[in-house]
Amino acid sequence: MRKTAIYIFILCVQTALFAEHPAGIGLGLVAGGGYSGGTGVGTTALSFKLPRVPVFWECDFSLSSVFFLNLHGDYYIIDSPLSPALKLGWYCGAGLTIGLALYKSETAFSCAARIPLGLSWYMPSKPDAASVELFLEFIPAVGFLVSDTVGWNYTLGAALGVRLWIKAEA
Repeated sequence: MRKTAIYIFILCVQTALFAEHPAGIGLGLVAGGGYSGGTGVGTTALSFKLPRVPVFWECDFSLSSVFFLNLHGDYYIIDSPLSPALKLGWYCGAGLTIGLALYKSETAFSCAARIPLGLSWYMPSKPDAASVELFLEFIPAVGFLVSDTVGWNYTLGAALGVRLWIKAEA
């Protein structure tokens, strides 16, 4: 058991030291969907990552018959290359999501812990140029929902996104 814990610790330190995502500003679009508490859901989100802040952010909203706003923040615990030659990597992290929905007759608030698990691919670019990342992720989440009642909520989601990485000036 002790050896297993040491191996897991070394793996986490190694992947944190050799993280694969660029160090610039990341801006992108994400299309997602999934199953949440008995209902199918679909969203479009804006994705952003700021330099020197170790959190990947997403914000999704709707102005249709139901207004909702969700903010997701994910920290990638593992961010490693699968195939450096193909610019293919994978990540697994821990995150938090908070949301607000305004229905005609009620208001709902949600908060959940999430685990993003994904693949990312970078289109080759020149060293000083911006790069483009395509990513696919699976995102299970569990939390609570407050509306007329308070209860547990879960989501099994997936997303496909594209992110433009711009080099930040030092």
